[in-house]
Amino acid sequence: MIQKLKNRIEESVGMSSVMWKDIVSNVYTLEVKKNEILVEQGTNSKYVYFIAKGGFISSFIAENGNKRASWFYLSDDFDFVSNNDSFFLNVPTSYEIKAVEDSTVVVFKKDDVHKWVEIYPLFNSFYRKVLISRFLTIEKVRGVFLTNSVEEFVIYLKENHPLFFLRVKDYYLAQFIGISPEWFSKLKKKLNYLV
Repeated sequence: MIQKLKNRIEESVGMSSVMWKDIVSNVYTLEVKKNEILVEQGTNSKYVYFIAKGGFISSFIAENGNKRASWFYLSDDFDFVSNNDSFFLNVPTSYEIKAVEDSTVVVFKKDDVHKWVEIYPLFNSFYRKVLISRFLTIEKVRGVFLTNSVEEFVIYLKENHPLFFLRVKDYYLAQFIGISPEWFSKLKKKLNYLV
């Protein structure tokens, strides 16, 4: 699983042996079972996770306890997950991260990530690429969600994030889209996205 991380970095920006030796001596792998919580809401998470295998759902939990799926992170689509509020603002997170499949992650400590950004130009480039890509994608999805009908939004998701429809339960997809599971099921049939 560590090799998959190395391949991911090499394909994106390249790799130096010194940088890789530093990374591999400071990260570790973690097995997470389906439905297991990786990060609990209310904790101050100081980690970033590379998803070598499996997938996760990030859910926002409001002060009144209402929970809503906010994004999906899969080994082949959005393969880095963290709690941005904790990671960048050093506050207890409002999000929960839960496995939607049996998963294996490579765990990075926040302090190590910041150190590598400072001392390794290649890692700095990789970090920025991942971060910028992540924020731009989520911003695009948000824009499509706000400016289109539910049906158009589902079509957009299906075309741009097909793995969501293969690997995430309809219940969570419906929650993410903001409709009932029953409506989502009817919509999938209408659009020929049969289970």
